[in-house]
Amino acid sequence: MNIITYNWSVHNGEKVETVVKYCPNCGKVVNFYDTLMRRHNSNGKNIYKFTIFKCEKNHTWNRKEKIFKSYDPKLEIKNRDFPNEAPQNDNEKINLVTHLKNGFNKICININYLDEPVRIDKLLGNQLIDISRNQICSLIKEGKILLNKNTIKNHTAVKEKDTIEIFI
Repeated sequence: MNIITYNWSVHNGEKVETVVKYCPNCGKVVNFYDTLMRRHNSNGKNIYKFTIFKCEKNHTWNRKEKIFKSYDPKLEIKNRDFPNEAPQNDNEKINLVTHLKNGFNKICININYLDEPVRIDKLLGNQLIDISRNQICSLIKEGKILLNKNTIKNHTAVKEKDTIEIFI
């Protein structure tokens, strides 16, 4: 049986990115967590979009995400606004079909951090590609999705330090 394992940190039902990086204030390599806050800065010609990360001791690091031209006549007016919410990165989502084609038949997801309990069907519905929430509920009823090696109901809440197993 081929198994692939993911480690997730979830903030209010949304996945939080973690980056391992040297912190000059701490003097060592530490984990930086996405605060889900974005910052925009401009210098006249360009507009920069930054993601704000914090380490365990609240030191911040700003990662440059995108650079926009301050005025580009080719852009339509509707494309000038920045989104207010954190962008969803498709690379963070799990594609079951791709894993099945690559020979994986079991996916383990370790929940390392969770802000508040969230329903398993809602969490997986947001993070799994090519599968609906109803199909996820069917897999849970069939026993193909387990929580801490136990069968569950689709409204079961996932908590911190839980392990989700998906058999595909």
